[in-house]
Amino acid sequence: MKPELRDRLFPLLEALCEERLNEGEAAQLEALILSNADARRMFVEYLSLHGLLYWDAVPDAGSVDIESIIPSAARPRVAEPSVVGPSVGGMTDSGPLAGMKPRRLSAAVRAGLSTVAALLVLAAAFFVSRGGNPPAPAEKDLVQETPRKSTVDETPLPKIELPSRRQEDTRPAGEAVATATPDTTLPETDADVVATLDRLLETSWSEGGVSPSAVAEDGEWLRRVSLDLCGRIPELTEIEQFTADQSPNKRARVVDRLLNDPAYARHFGTVWTNLLVGRSPKRQIDREGLSKFLREQFWNGRPWSETVTELVSAEGSAQENGAANYLLAHLNNQAVPATAITARLFLCQQVQCAQCHIHPIVKDWGQEQFWQLNAFFQGTKLVEKTRQLDDGRRITTKELVNQPAAGPIYFETLNGVMRVAYPTFDGKEIPPAESTHRRNELAKLMSEGDRPQLAAAFVNRLWAQLFGRGFTTPLDDMGPHNPPTHPEVLELLTREFVKSDYDVRQLLRWMCASKLYQLSSRATAENEVDDPENGSLPMFTRMYVKPLSAEQLFDSLLVATNADRTAAMAGDAEKRRETWLGQFYTALDNDENTEQTTFDGSLPQALVMMNGDLVKEAVSGRPGTFLSKVEASPLSDGEKLERLSMAILARKPTPIEQRVFEESARGGSRGARVAASGTQSTERLQDACWAYLNSTEFVVNR
Repeated sequence: MKPELRDRLFPLLEALCEERLNEGEAAQLEALILSNADARRMFVEYLSLHGLLYWDAVPDAGSVDIESIIPSAARPRVAEPSVVGPSVGGMTDSGPLAGMKPRRLSAAVRAGLSTVAALLVLAAAFFVSRGGNPPAPAEKDLVQETPRKSTVDETPLPKIELPSRRQEDTRPAGEAVATATPDTTLPETDADVVATLDRLLETSWSEGGVSPSAVAEDGEWLRRVSLDLCGRIPELTEIEQFTADQSPNKRARVVDRLLNDPAYARHFGTVWTNLLVGRSPKRQIDREGLSKFLREQFWNGRPWSETVTELVSAEGSAQENGAANYLLAHLNNQAVPATAITARLFLCQQVQCAQCHIHPIVKDWGQEQFWQLNAFFQGTKLVEKTRQLDDGRRITTKELVNQPAAGPIYFETLNGVMRVAYPTFDGKEIPPAESTHRRNELAKLMSEGDRPQLAAAFVNRLWAQLFGRGFTTPLDDMGPHNPPTHPEVLELLTREFVKSDYDVRQLLRWMCASKLYQLSSRATAENEVDDPENGSLPMFTRMYVKPLSAEQLFDSLLVATNADRTAAMAGDAEKRRETWLGQFYTALDNDENTEQTTFDGSLPQALVMMNGDLVKEAVSGRPGTFLSKVEASPLSDGEKLERLSMAILARKPTPIEQRVFEESARGGSRGARVAASGTQSTERLQDACWAYLNSTEFVVNR
């Protein structure tokens, strides 16, 4: 924003929020907002922030839906992936307004907003009418994919219009979107759980007037389940064995095999280490110690409730107790980060804003509730200890020490009033005695009951991890203000998860055995309205495309190419992995100890895939690489291309890919040059390998 525009806009916004804007100034503000996109953006953000500060002061004010004045055409959308040359699939919304919730504003501010908001809506309509989406890129690259013919019934079905964004539910009573009829039958066996899950989803499809996509082909499904459960693509031998297997239960057997592969524990340990402490190195914690603790928990099949208890109630040093690293990383700033992150990760509830004000919709979530949760962590201290190593060096470490604590804690309201808060969770206050281990009591309360929020939150997270979308959006914002899209499915899996004693493997088996997990990611004419990337509520009629994590991409590169088996890549493999991952993440010093990433489809990620050392080694054809073995084989060039495609994408080349590969041998200056050099076949295969690795299809999980 230009300085002169800022100097004109800010005084007007300040006057509006302080309820002293006159008619002339209001006209100036309207003119600025309607004529300048930067002014519109600042208007929304400024009043959103002002609304935060007014929540406590104006508890009975109405609400204004700020997002409704943002042009829908300006919201980012990620299309279905096609294998179109070098690109990287970043799939998250971006921009300063991403994820903004409706804010509560004072009555005076709403009065000043009414005219401006109406005009902004007209401006938004004008924006959409002029076109707000960029043209789709032309598909000219070597590796392309043709749509497979759908095997579902082609009879047209009635379509429904879904809300473009999640708002407060304004549908008439009794009208449902992507919901299911409540089922009162309690499943008795694993097969019953899966059958009930399928029935609930099928009912929601029927009520929504949509049909599911076709069943995924074997290669697509095997690649998906290998990435979801073990964090890497399948090896070529696994693909060949699976596609040749004609037994009807082969998919269930693969799931069991993968869940008993050490890579399963490593993958889930990595996922939760990243969630708990991030990827960036942090002083005073042992990230590998935390990762080892989590790997052992998942490998040994320990209940999820036990894992959370160990993390929340841990004591000792980072080296002595791997679980202690979670709180060692977040017990700063009066345990405010620990309070907010514990609620967000383990309960899928965002309480961080309640530190200062009342939740805009859920009146029970206010400052008192935040500090009641925070009180559970107040008896814990970080104590520095110095010890001497065997080589004579002395190091200083921090330890979690539980100290006797009794009575309340104190917090200050926005009005400057001091109040007290006792350790209380879900309305249950623990005994105030000094002998009470507050964090132990918190862990017990979190897993209490037959359908605790702890279980529902894990089900929601795991569902999103496998299916690309959770039952709520955002994933970690569950509550009465944000109802789940499929409440009966969430209820079923939560109840059965608790009955299984929080068995993570069992929950994964149920999800992977569901009809939904067998489906293709390709949309059809019968379910094209099921498009969460475009703002609609997820109906789960197909598998949504998920971008690979940095760890999944690195490990899959090695599986597909054997790039780590050359002489140039000899050395500490784990260190090389950490270095490769570290280039994408930077820690941020803020209240939630978050981190910044460039692994989001941005230029740094694209450059690493196009020109990075690992990819260069993969396509070099040096001894040890998969490409060198393919080149040395007696197969025809077409058969060699097929092996590359199967190893990297778990499918055969499309007819277009085959034709382009064949034409590259005889056409254009490139073909003439490589033919003259005598290395035509080798360089064509190198080009094909590079193109497959840099395709969108390789960096996503379908």
